[in-house]
Amino acid sequence: MYLVHNFTLPIPMVTWITIMCIVVLLVVIMLLIILPTLTFSIVVSENYIHIRALPLLNVKFSREEVEHIEVIDLNLTPQLHIKWRTWGIGLPGWKVGWFKLANGANAFVAISSYRESVVIKLKDGKYVILSPKEFNIFKSTLKLLNWLRY
Repeated sequence: MYLVHNFTLPIPMVTWITIMCIVVLLVVIMLLIILPTLTFSIVVSENYIHIRALPLLNVKFSREEVEHIEVIDLNLTPQLHIKWRTWGIGLPGWKVGWFKLANGANAFVAISSYRESVVIKLKDGKYVILSPKEFNIFKSTLKLLNWLRY
């Protein structure tokens, strides 16, 4: 008869702390991606447009701050192509946050489609580019409230 002994490798406390830090970091990163997705909203009134993606992004501007609004296909407008993200979330097919455009301007971007987007140029030179889920209703609302005039 053979005598068999089973041995294990102890896990040091520093290893457990490292694992917990990685788990906490991953949870925070996921919350920073998921929360803006779940809380994203655009409020359009007669006097202002307010865009929120909690907890990090909040943009509000009044009618007086707007220079021009139009509906465009971003694929056909190279000067408005998104070059790099400065603050926000940029995933394939979905972008929310502040980005630098090809024309050098800063833009708050909330898009999931490049085909049809509302581009709002503000008097301070910044842009707001939006393509919300119910795009045709959004566009109709902008027309109804005289933000968009065609």
